[in-house]
Amino acid sequence: MSKNEILKKIESLLEELGIGCNEGMILFDEMDSLKFISLVVELEEHFGIEIPDEYLNILAFDSLENIADIVINLMEVK
Repeated sequence: MSKNEILKKIESLLEELGIGCNEGMILFDEMDSLKFISLVVELEEHFGIEIPDEYLNILAFDSLENIADIVINLMEVK
């Protein structure tokens, strides 16, 4: 799976959860704790990964690029 495909899927998941982004940056005013956990679960299920506790910080998910990098790194470790 290419990084571009991963970015598109993440953007789609964000849209489904009602979390906006502007120029690749996540709009935190639209992401509450429930949406954040929902995003983590969706990412884990879709990409077949387990996101470790050290990444469970909303600031680590501040952009599409950062989320994609986390997913790619975890897919490589798998």
